[in-house]
Amino acid sequence: MNSNPDKLPTTFKVLPKSHGGPIYTIKFNSDGEYCMTGSEDRSVSLYNPIKGLIIKNYKNIHNYDVYTLDISKDNSKFITGGGDKNVILTDVIEGKYIRKYTGHTARINSVCFNQDNNVIVRIDSFRLVPATIQLWGAGTIEAIPIIRSEERRVGK
Repeated sequence: MNSNPDKLPTTFKVLPKSHGGPIYTIKFNSDGEYCMTGSEDRSVSLYNPIKGLIIKNYKNIHNYDVYTLDISKDNSKFITGGGDKNVILTDVIEGKYIRKYTGHTARINSVCFNQDNNVIVRIDSFRLVPATIQLWGAGTIEAIPIIRSEERRVGK
């Protein structure tokens, strides 16, 4: 992320409204010029926060709320996790999903790419249900888990 003080905002700005419900997650891209938000309305929006512009809306990414997202380091793809228990890999420019990772046991609370953009990590859990941490190969043809680990609580 660019930390040049000359490029940082000096006044408070409100992002234009593009969601029909609360925003649950926000993530800046690798150089800090754009950000994406995920919402209760099942959509993701791409913004230029410095100019206060909505660049693109990705409607109905999930069949339920979008709780988490991450943007690939090359800014070409993003992944989302939602209340529908799916992780979806989407092309930023085309807006079409590349792959849907299914079979999770609870809503997805966290997703992220590794530094090389070739592994997707996700965590699902809901209250007292044991959390599941799973790593997926982002470049594989089939969504096959590399590692799966179940713990009662992370850190114990």
